[in-house]
Order: sequence, then C-alpha cells, then structure tokens
Amino acid sequence: MANAGYRTVMTDRRLNPHLHSPQELGFRRTALAFARVVWSAALIFIAACSAAPGGTPGASDFATDGGGGLGGGGDAAPNTGSGAGGVPTPDARSGEGGRAPDAGAGGQPPDPGPATPEKPAPGHWLQLPPGSYTEGAPKTESCNGTQNQVLHAVTLSHPFELSATEVTFAEYATVFGAEHPAYAGCSSCPVSLVSFHGAAAVCNGYSKYAGLTPCYSCQTTAVGTECVEALSPYACHGYRLPTEAEWEYANRAGTSTPIFNGDIVNCSGFDVGLDQIAWYLFNASGGAHPVAGKQGNAWGFYDMSGNVWEWTHDGYVSDRSTLPTLNPIGVSSEGLRVMRGGSYNCTPEEVRAAHRSGLPASIAASNVGLRCARTLD
Repeated sequence: MANAGYRTVMTDRRLNPHLHSPQELGFRRTALAFARVVWSAALIFIAACSAAPGGTPGASDFATDGGGGLGGGGDAAPNTGSGAGGVPTPDARSGEGGRAPDAGAGGQPPDPGPATPEKPAPGHWLQLPPGSYTEGAPKTESCNGTQNQVLHAVTLSHPFELSATEVTFAEYATVFGAEHPAYAGCSSCPVSLVSFHGAAAVCNGYSKYAGLTPCYSCQTTAVGTECVEALSPYACHGYRLPTEAEWEYANRAGTSTPIFNGDIVNCSGFDVGLDQIAWYLFNASGGAHPVAGKQGNAWGFYDMSGNVWEWTHDGYVSDRSTLPTLNPIGVSSEGLRVMRGGSYNCTPEEVRAAHRSGLPASIAASNVGLRCARTLD
C-alpha cells in the first residue's frame, strides 16, 4: 500500500512528453529515472495534470501494475522489468500502419478467430465506417501550448466499432464477475486506476465474454502482468484499445475545432462551451463523474474530453506526421503508451481533441481509464 505520509508531486509536463529540446528531453529522462526510484519505494502520489484552483497540485494516485492485470495495482509491487519503468518496448515491424501480425506456429499469422460475437459485450457500441480526416492541431489553435500535435492527413481503411462511453465499473463487473479494486460505490463511473497492461487485459476480458479471440497476449510474471500485441489491431476480431488515429477520428466526429462543439474561449478557467461536454479542472470538483453526464458529439460519443484519460493502443511518437498516412500506429522507443482526452483535473488545453500524452505502460492512475474498440472487417 502506498505510504500516504510521503507525497511526490510531479507535473503533467514532466510525465507527459511535450518537451523536445535536448535540455528538456534530458530533464525528462532524469525525472523518469527518479520516478522509478520513487515507485520502488511505493511513493505513488503524482500529479497527472496541472495545478488545481489556487495553485494546489491536483494530485492523482499512481501505482505500478503488479499482477492485477485487470486494472488493479494500489497494493502492487513496483514493476522493475525491462524497458522504461519496467515496460517491455515493442519491436518496430513493417507492414500496414508500421506493424504486421505476429507469426504463429509454422510462421503463419495467428488465427484471428470468429468475426461475430457469440453474445453482445456490455455497453453501447457505435460503428464507424472508413474515412479520412486531419489529425493534430495548428500551433495557433486556442489553448495549444504543446508541440506534439503536428497537422497531418490520416486515412482509416477499416470499419470499426467503439464504445460510446468509457468502460464503467458496472460493465467491468458484468464481464469479470467481480468488482474492480478501485470501485467506490459509483457503478456508472468510469473504471480508473488502470495501467496500459490492465486496460489491454480488460479488452481481452470483453473478447472472452463475447466469445472472440483476444487481441493481446497477457502474462503474469514476478513483477506483474504484462500484455503485448498478439494480433495487429486490424487483423484481430476481438476487443482492443482504439488506435490513436481511431480515437481522434471518433472524438472529432467530422469537426476540426479544439473541441467537438467549437472553440475554447477561456484557457485558464471555467469555459462555457467546455462545460457542456466535459468534466475537467474547473467543474468536476476533483473527481470522476458518471459517464454520459455531459453532451455527446454528433456521432454519439460521450466524455471524449475530460472525466478520465483513456489509454490507446499506440506507443508514444512525438511527431505523428512521420507515420504512414494509412492506418498509422505509433511504436515507442521509450516504452511509453499514449493517453487521450484529459481528465477531471486537467486544464482546457489538456482536454482538447488533439492533445496527446504519454505514460509508461505499467503505471496506473486514479484518473486514467479506457474504452474498447473492435475491427469489423
């Protein structure tokens, strides 16, 4: 259990790689190295976004994923395996989106299994056709203070479905037959305190519940549960985390503004337009809220801005314009996975559609959750 008598406060700017000068990158690597020492001492209180009103850091509970695999980790031992923060770094492979299906026995790709669920997964699922859009944001966009959102064209050639809401504690209990360790009485609130590995395992649970082949291979080791890609996202018929490109495509719903309902007028306080669609620093009262409590976008997705961060399938790449235009998937050289959407303790800048953030895959936070996706062809 984390020692509440010790508190390490780190800014989102340090954990999330928005810094790109050599001096800043060196500082970030030093900070991450220090953070790993802190985690090993079970000091897991770290600020995930910016300061709360009055300058008090909006701290979030972080923990390494120590074997829960399904999102647990508050009492976990630190993950000290290979890679940044104990996270194995995926290999870069050629093929569509920069990755190809892993070979199975005899060098053949693994069997993707049935394409149709035996029974529906819990929640409300929205199907999206293939399409093209412009990902990222111009430097002149309202509240854009980062440099990792380069405008570039993206084409998604596969239809997919995505949950209309973040995975809730009630849905988790339906799939796994037990409460999530972070459950605190709000069954319609989003699941939180989940690492990337835990989020991947949740989507695997959805696949098994629906009678589909899991998209991730998860193993419990001495240092915790680790999940790696078993099939590429477009070869797998089971549930998985959305790619970063799919996530922004669904968030924007055909728009190109900072948030799907328009511009942000106030970047440093309460914003009327943002209040209509998001739980964030200036209206959330310091915690997550039941899903779909705010206005959804034109395609029917809720809480794409705020409430809790959402893990995506991608590894963190600073400049996504360097990836293929067709079905891009980032592969990180630093063991970081991408979170999107911001959370209840984030500023207007951090809940914009284009905002991106990276975190070591073994770290779970009380303001980070997920929603699952599935390829339909």
